[in-house]
Amino acid sequence: MAWSANNAAHRYLWIFCRSLHVDFALQGETPVTFKEGGNWKNAFIIDAPPGAGADVVEQRAKIFATKFNAWMMIERESKYEDSYNKSKAIEEITKAMSVLTAFSVPLAIRLMTYTCAKENNAWVHC
Repeated sequence: MAWSANNAAHRYLWIFCRSLHVDFALQGETPVTFKEGGNWKNAFIIDAPPGAGADVVEQRAKIFATKFNAWMMIERESKYEDSYNKSKAIEEITKAMSVLTAFSVPLAIRLMTYTCAKENNAWVHC
């Protein structure tokens, strides 16, 4: 699945990650674009220190997953797929974000955890 602004899951991921790293996103002469954001590594997104051990990486990934899940549920009024709940959603996102060399796109693929979310007062499928 290519990183695409036409995919609601990708847009939500970008909005959330950009808000966490707004200082970085706005430090250049022009803000980081959606396309450029698709190249951010998970290590940067979860703020994992260089050389961090697996336990630290998992802890940082879980913090990200917990915050992202809360944001999806509260801000985007999302709903889980039938086979998912809060624990399973956080577990899946934590796994995806623990792969430090990956781009953020694998997480967006896992966002199928959420059936739909509200965007401009209308439901969109993730």
